[in-house]
Amino acid sequence: MMEHRWHRRVPIEIPVSLHFTDGAFGPGIAWNICQGGLFVHTSMRAPCNGCLDVRLTVTSAHGPCSVRLPALVVHRNKDGIGLMFRGLDEQAENAVSQLLLAHGQTTGAPITLGDRSSATLSRDQAES
Repeated sequence: MMEHRWHRRVPIEIPVSLHFTDGAFGPGIAWNICQGGLFVHTSMRAPCNGCLDVRLTVTSAHGPCSVRLPALVVHRNKDGIGLMFRGLDEQAENAVSQLLLAHGQTTGAPITLGDRSSATLSRDQAES
């Protein structure tokens, strides 16, 4: 399968909530991220080319901050959905940059941010 990404993906493990345009919402776990999008492990069904908002919490200089990342579903499989960011505002762009920078300062282990209690399962649970 040919890769079509412009940016290198960074492994992460962050609980997120998915908010669809029809009002449906539910939990997921972001497994990787790049400047152009992310992959979210979720049991929710999402149509390809559908729009949604990914919401997550990052820590800023002022404490925890909720961030909205508008995205488009570009692919889906049994593990979850691949999303491409669309129209990120400055706060969202800064949050993505912060996540990428935080990972760059580690030794390659996934980073975890936010409250894991809202996530349905961890990467270890999903891969077993």
